[in-house]
Amino acid sequence: MFKTLFNSKLIVLIFIPIVSLISCDGRDRKYMNNTEILQENNLLNKFSEQVEFVPNSPVAINTDTILSNGFNVKINYRSIENNAFYKVTKKEKDSIIKMNYKNFEAHIEVFKDDTPINQSTINKLLFSEFENASFWNQAIMQYVWVDHNKSSDDVLYLNTSFNIPETETFKDFIVAIDKKGTIRIEQKPTC
Repeated sequence: MFKTLFNSKLIVLIFIPIVSLISCDGRDRKYMNNTEILQENNLLNKFSEQVEFVPNSPVAINTDTILSNGFNVKINYRSIENNAFYKVTKKEKDSIIKMNYKNFEAHIEVFKDDTPINQSTINKLLFSEFENASFWNQAIMQYVWVDHNKSSDDVLYLNTSFNIPETETFKDFIVAIDKKGTIRIEQKPTC
């Protein structure tokens, strides 16, 4: 009986110092601020990074334009959800903002006198020969619209523009589609 009592006291006496030694973990952190603790564990970058998407929700704009010259144009302009590039900006107190800019494309259907003559996609790849790769890696399509004034009975003119976000760098293009459906692209001169 005394032996079991002695064994249980011994277990308790060993258990108490073990518990007290384990509970001392973190005393040195008591006087550290949150930034120092995160730096110690290499987690500061995760908490100081802010990720934003532009646009933050999917964009889809559908237009159906009928011209008096017999052309009918259907444009489906939309953001591409899994196709974005990001720009990193460092702010105060070492916080980082990662802006993800989604690319856009336009699916067009062109009819002349109710006969389909062209179905195509307008995106950055179509214009790659007009500018260097570094521009296209950073640029996004701004819009696509029908140039009513320039369009004639034989040719439909569309305009599009590309911009590098947060800059004043723009490239404007004219997309001409003739009545047979052939596409011709030219860059608008900059002013």
